[in-house]
Amino acid sequence: MFTPQMLKRMTLLGTLMIAITLLASAESVYALNAITPLFTRQLGGGNAGYVRHSSPMLADLNGDGTLEIIVGTLQAQEIASAPYLSVLNSNGTVLWERQVEGHINSTPAVGDINNDGFPEIVVGLGAENEPQLSGGVVAYDRNGNRLWKVTTLDRIGGAGDVPNGLADGVFASPSIADMNNDGIPEVIFGSWDMRMYVVRGTDGVALSGSGSTPYNYWPAEMLDTIWSSPAIADLNGDGKREIIFGGDISYNPAAGTQNGGLLRVFNHNTVDGPKPFPGFNTLYGTICPGGACPTDIGHYGKYVDQTLHSSPAIGDINNDGKLEIVIGSGRAFDPLTYGKWVKVYDNQGTLLRTLTTDGVVFGSPALADINGDGYLDIIAGTERLNQANPPPG
Repeated sequence: MFTPQMLKRMTLLGTLMIAITLLASAESVYALNAITPLFTRQLGGGNAGYVRHSSPMLADLNGDGTLEIIVGTLQAQEIASAPYLSVLNSNGTVLWERQVEGHINSTPAVGDINNDGFPEIVVGLGAENEPQLSGGVVAYDRNGNRLWKVTTLDRIGGAGDVPNGLADGVFASPSIADMNNDGIPEVIFGSWDMRMYVVRGTDGVALSGSGSTPYNYWPAEMLDTIWSSPAIADLNGDGKREIIFGGDISYNPAAGTQNGGLLRVFNHNTVDGPKPFPGFNTLYGTICPGGACPTDIGHYGKYVDQTLHSSPAIGDINNDGKLEIVIGSGRAFDPLTYGKWVKVYDNQGTLLRTLTTDGVVFGSPALADINGDGYLDIIAGTERLNQANPPPG
């Protein structure tokens, strides 16, 4: 049963058909064929918490020709439970499970991060849930052995957004890509500790540039929390991948900033480390006037009037042979007034269109040609916050 608080509205052109669906509720995972359950499995031996924001990931981890189901849970406050990373066989039996030290709201990412010929799992820890637990990113091999952990900084979490003794959370899903073209993938993720990370897949050590310029290292300071999963794409066709992501920005008279968000694009320069991408390298605000400072890199990007929780979608939506960036508005700053849109930028940072929606777009837009006209369409889910007037239908 849907309550007004749970009601969501899907805005799209066309019809979506779902053949096989995975659902998660409480600590259980359900596999459905159309509407007939294939199996139901409690996670963590019944000791796991809720599956809330973490979507199941499907991958053949053990090379048996069938897909495994990988999903994370969080620790619930109202019941005795613990956060788990769970891997199930295609028939619902447990392949392995590992209790972790932080909530999992991140969808697990899967890829061969160390070039051993086998897939590994990378997942973010930490979230807004109570009780508060430690954050970071962990990597496991296909057999459930932990390979490494990146521990984030402790900057927020206490009353008034002060440190609380726990590493800040990684809410969104990590991305996996070779950022320095050395043939070995890196893991890329943003955190609530206000930094964007690029770490080696082999050991979780951060990349850095080889030069002596200031701030030639990852993680890069972004000055505010990051909820958005980074999209990875070669925007200008030069053979180097860019990191595209959204984030918050807050009112600060000293820095010349307003409440809203910044759409940022960075790449990894082998000499200088993190560099703002042309077209997205305009400095927003007046922080550090007259010279460089440790936090100046976080103010580069395209300002919008609402925070960006949505992860960007990348595709050629106008058939011009170039990639565009599609992103939706978040809900941090008066969501009944600000936001309620999907914006489209070209690969040089020019705003092409603003599509008005009936609510905030917390999730990521999807791109697909759903009406067969040869052009990619934009599909976005919206969240109506005016509960007194829910949408019809």
